[in-house]
Amino acid sequence: MYDIETEEFSDLFLQAWQIAALNVQEEMEKYNRIKFNFNTKSEIPPAEEMEKYTCRWIKAYPTTPSFEHFTFSCKNRIFCVLIQIQDGKGSASITPWHIKNLIETCEENNLTPCIYPLDVNDLENPDMETLSPVSPGWNLFDPMTHKPVNVPEIVSDEPVLMSKWEFHDLAIKIVRTHIEEKLKKKVFSFQNVLGLDPQIWFCDEDGKNKSWVIVRHSVYPAKEPEEKTTAELLETVKGNVNRRGNTVYQGYTAKVKFMASDGAEDKSRIYRSALITADFDDIEKA
Repeated sequence: MYDIETEEFSDLFLQAWQIAALNVQEEMEKYNRIKFNFNTKSEIPPAEEMEKYTCRWIKAYPTTPSFEHFTFSCKNRIFCVLIQIQDGKGSASITPWHIKNLIETCEENNLTPCIYPLDVNDLENPDMETLSPVSPGWNLFDPMTHKPVNVPEIVSDEPVLMSKWEFHDLAIKIVRTHIEEKLKKKVFSFQNVLGLDPQIWFCDEDGKNKSWVIVRHSVYPAKEPEEKTTAELLETVKGNVNRRGNTVYQGYTAKVKFMASDGAEDKSRIYRSALITADFDDIEKA
């Protein structure tokens, strides 16, 4: 169960996140320009080619709770990044538990864990002007070996099946988009941690009538999600959510079905960056 009253990010972290995200964005753009020779080609590659061979964001902003601070993909790899702010006194902004959680989640879902370290003069009394990456370029490091992660050198064209977390994250994006664009509601909080409910909180444009959504997905040929939304689970979530005085929050469920797009020999085998079909109608009252 995750609560809308989640921990807020500090100004220091947000500044570090902005530096890290902009630097990684710059490196991704460099890779994409080299890959497609954008400076000399006037013809832009087809969208499916761009999707398959370029670096792109999967999650470009921090959420809480989360096992990472941002995630991007490049060819057949997905890189999940934790930002670590450190000073010369041996203090660091993330704990061994955060690093362990990152590594375990990535191992379970065939993701690539990375640390993006930044130096600052003093964690307790930081001077924002001293905040800077520890190395030029990608500035990504393996949390187990502490060696640099050179993105262009470790990606390839080898097909890789999508993981449970990838389907979970994509299902949440589809439902969020539906709530905002079709239902014209405001999504003000969401999270994509496996096994943690609900996934989405939304409200009216005026901030009233807050609601939550539990998102589930299935992959062809399964007709129902592997993780069930049982009556017991719904009652537990309702009880936890509605504990604040007399406020009652409306609950919803959402089911997204995935299959490989037309043309695939096996519609149950869905590869990263390949075309995919998603079947979703609407959220339903819990």
